[in-house]
Amino acid sequence: MRTNEAACINSDIPNPPMARCLIGGNWEEGKGSIKDTISPRDGSVVSRVRFASAEQVDAAVSAARNAQKEWAALTVGERAEILRAGLRS
Repeated sequence: MRTNEAACINSDIPNPPMARCLIGGNWEEGKGSIKDTISPRDGSVVSRVRFASAEQVDAAVSAARNAQKEWAALTVGERAEILRAGLRS
């Protein structure tokens, strides 16, 4: 969640949005502990972050290492387009 979106969340909702982990190109729920993001304005919960488990961190690091050579071969423009596409999704 982008910082500027947090203010748009209705703090009265019973289940605030849950952040997810990007691992190997796929979004998945974290399997670690949950921490609330608290609004400094009124103390309400605006989101929850479930941290990745140790296994998920290992999988993410492995996926990043495997993708690094392909990423390094891309031009700056190609990388920028991939990052822009991620922002649009």
